[in-house]
Amino acid sequence: MTGALFLLGIWGLRSRPEIALAAILSVIMPIGLLWAINPAHALAGRHFAFALPMVMLLVAHGLVMAGRFVETVLSWRPAIPRARTRRVVATTAAVVLIVASHLPAGAALGGYYQWRRGTDWRTVADVLDRLVGPDDKVVATLGAVYPLRHYWRPAVDEIDAERLQARPRSMAPARRTRIITIEGWDWAPELHQWLAAHAIRVGEVPASWSRQRVYIHAVTKRR
Repeated sequence: MTGALFLLGIWGLRSRPEIALAAILSVIMPIGLLWAINPAHALAGRHFAFALPMVMLLVAHGLVMAGRFVETVLSWRPAIPRARTRRVVATTAAVVLIVASHLPAGAALGGYYQWRRGTDWRTVADVLDRLVGPDDKVVATLGAVYPLRHYWRPAVDEIDAERLQARPRSMAPARRTRIITIEGWDWAPELHQWLAAHAIRVGEVPASWSRQRVYIHAVTKRR
């Protein structure tokens, strides 16, 4: 229903094609740019906030168009002669359309987050609980530090690839160390090299719409 009102709003701008084109591009371009930059992460629900203002304006315009259509249809019927009656009926129809199109939104949003719950950062936290001991040191790349501090443990340090290269012994396995990285996110080349030489991958969590694939590495003895 909301999609139909959105399309009706665009149709109502057919006499002003430049405005219709600008409105369509303002919806498509933010998602398209995010998709081009990182397809695996583009469809996170929060990213649609960039397109939402124009979507709501077009839906509202669609409601106006629907109300005008109802009023025009009623004006053809001699049994409903009064303009005020026609406006009341048209407004009532618009309100019914609003309710019909927006009442399911809460349930749909709840379903979306329930579906995403199985593969979000809480899942990563559950995996880390199984792989990381209470005395293990955990470091993570920038993209993982803050979600881990929020959803898992506050005592997660950000990894510094340059310092890691300069002082590899600081990661010696006298105290077990786990390194958390995210696929396609803030991976410096020197970190790749260091992990290949000094760590093994011990776990991973598949990507979801809200984040990329997460890798868990265990630091080994220096080769």
